[in-house]
Amino acid sequence: MASGVGGMMAPVGAVPWSQHVLLMFRSLAFYPFTLVWPAHLSPWYRLRLGLSLDQWPVLVSALCVGIVTALAVWYWRRLPALAAGWGAYVVLVLPVSGLMQTTAWGVANRYTYVAMLPLLLLAGGMAIWAWRRGTTVNRLALGCLLACELCFFGLRTRSLTPVWRNNETLWRAVVVRFPDFAEAHCNLGNALQQTGRIGEAIAQFEQALRIKPDFAGAHYNLGNAFLQEGKLGDAIGHYEQALRIKPDFADAHYNLGVALAQAGRMPEAIEQLKQALRIKPDFARAQNALSRLQARQ
Repeated sequence: MASGVGGMMAPVGAVPWSQHVLLMFRSLAFYPFTLVWPAHLSPWYRLRLGLSLDQWPVLVSALCVGIVTALAVWYWRRLPALAAGWGAYVVLVLPVSGLMQTTAWGVANRYTYVAMLPLLLLAGGMAIWAWRRGTTVNRLALGCLLACELCFFGLRTRSLTPVWRNNETLWRAVVVRFPDFAEAHCNLGNALQQTGRIGEAIAQFEQALRIKPDFAGAHYNLGNAFLQEGKLGDAIGHYEQALRIKPDFADAHYNLGVALAQAGRMPEAIEQLKQALRIKPDFARAQNALSRLQARQ
């Protein structure tokens, strides 16, 4: 049986270019802010469009990015470290900044560890500069600030460690943060299904469909769950619904063929497997299943 599909990819053309630019500004400001104040963190952040400069978080992000960029350019001779650090950060973050959005999440904080290194080096250099030129009181204040920040980092890390224990805990945390995120419910259902908790998985897939009725991946995953329970009629119905939404869904054609074969509907099963191979000629499992069915006939 094909693996579950969470539907986390989105076509680039589905997002207007104005939104790409605003997403980029928000991302460039989001990561440094969460580095300084890592609160309200989530493993995934839902992509929310409809951004505009009338919204204060977007406006503040654009202003902060613009000001820092202007300072880096203006003082590039006197403070080349600022231009180098900020420039390196921007270059490293751009692929996941939303400028070329291809996923269903708004920011990708899991992929920014390397991108944050230039800013960390820059912050470290500024701290050393302030320490060397500061008075005793200033040094004491700086030391207390750094100690408090490290303690806060430690506490936040300890609180977030259970979230990353496995796929189930990760997606449960996302569902709590974004209860109307259909893809998160679908991925939580996949995690539950992998542990054999089919009933709970079905409930999550159905919730995903209540939020997003035209979600082909949720229909497909629900079909997988019903097929695993032996409910062939329900499985076939959801595979067919997934294919009505997404006709070129090769895995759905394959699993529909498997379900039809188990229901004894061999000619229809063979046709579905052939369709899967027309879409995906190197689909080895479909080729093997088709060969077995043709041999049985």
